[in-house]
Amino acid sequence: MWEDYLDQSTSQIVNKYHARRTQAKIRQQLLSIYMECLDRGMSPRVAQQMAMVELGDPIANAEKFALPDRRQRGWLWVISFSQLMLGLGIIGLGLRSESLATLALGRIMALWGFAATGVHTAHQNGLRQNLALLRLRLHSQNRLPSGLFRIIGVGTLSGIAAAMLCSLPWNFVTTNTIHPVFVSESASLMLSFIAAWGPWLVFRKYLSSGFRSIALQMVAALSATIVYTILLTWKAGFVPPPLFNWSPAMFLLGSFVYYFGLLRGLTVVVGVTHRFELWVDEEVRPIV
Repeated sequence: MWEDYLDQSTSQIVNKYHARRTQAKIRQQLLSIYMECLDRGMSPRVAQQMAMVELGDPIANAEKFALPDRRQRGWLWVISFSQLMLGLGIIGLGLRSESLATLALGRIMALWGFAATGVHTAHQNGLRQNLALLRLRLHSQNRLPSGLFRIIGVGTLSGIAAAMLCSLPWNFVTTNTIHPVFVSESASLMLSFIAAWGPWLVFRKYLSSGFRSIALQMVAALSATIVYTILLTWKAGFVPPPLFNWSPAMFLLGSFVYYFGLLRGLTVVVGVTHRFELWVDEEVRPIV
């Protein structure tokens, strides 16, 4: 029942998981209207038709239901392409200054940005239209997003935790340890996961839908990066030894890319395990 209507209503959603979740929400609304129509004495066939009429044209609804997903994809493409361009620029700066640390950071950012840009370009439902939707959203948004300051606060906690934890293994590992560099670096990476993910998992229920927004994930990554860089610049003891010759600008760029990547990974994990949706019921059933 309503299969054609459901398929048309989700035809523009690229992510099949999100499409199935949206179909389930639409079907729930259709059944609710269907039961209301039956209570008013309509026949089942007429009630089915009235449910579709009340929800609206499926082609128009398809554009509305796909908006969150398309804006997310637009943001991801912009971020990945910007990272690619920054990486290439850092490589050029490293070649000019003959700095090995700068060259290493530039290569990592460029390769990561190239791979991410390729993936996000391939998984678009019209890249130009998605970028146009993104610009339209930026021009029309006149109020602060919900939970913005709480998200900045959580990002700040992540930056503080990263500065305090990630250099600790180098203070405990001695030269007598088997493969001391491997042990120290692997322990620092594990602690960086804890620092980046811990505050989000602890305060997730207070962050509402902002946890799933690309734009607000960028804000969280930026706030964590700024706090982390300030602490490392203020106290050299927070700097992990492999990064001792990094400049503040390198800390800003490198930690932002790393933190944002970890946060995107956490979002995917939470999305799969908790089966959240990007939409709310009011966006499925029109308000009359």
